Amino acid sequence: MSNYDPTTNQPFVRITGIQIFYPTSGLAQVTYDEDKALCDASGNSHILSDSPIQNSINIVPTDTTPLQIYNPTNGQAIPGQTTTVEQVLLGVWAIIHADQLARDAAASASAPVPATS
Repeated sequence: MSNYDPTTNQPFVRITGIQIFYPTSGLAQVTYDEDKALCDASGNSHILSDSPIQNSINIVPTDTTPLQIYNPTNGQAIPGQTTTVEQVLLGVWAIIHADQLARDAAASASAPVPATS
């Protein structure tokens, strides 16, 4: 798999969609879509086809096995940088929870204030 490289005109695999099914117990299932893409001289990527390949993996949401982190611009491992499935899911849930809190705050701010007597 090659990565973003505007100098080679080399197609690479780009993840264009991720869906997480997270049941209350057991394994979580992650389904992701891969498309072939090309990076132009400006560094912008362009999808080369309209038919992504869909892949699914089962993960243990509490898995703390270290996973290597890679630089998305060159595909090289970042020395000493790891994460875990648990950390990634906690990060995703933190983003979602922040959005929920923001929506709740916006709804409260726009709700009519009841008249007092």
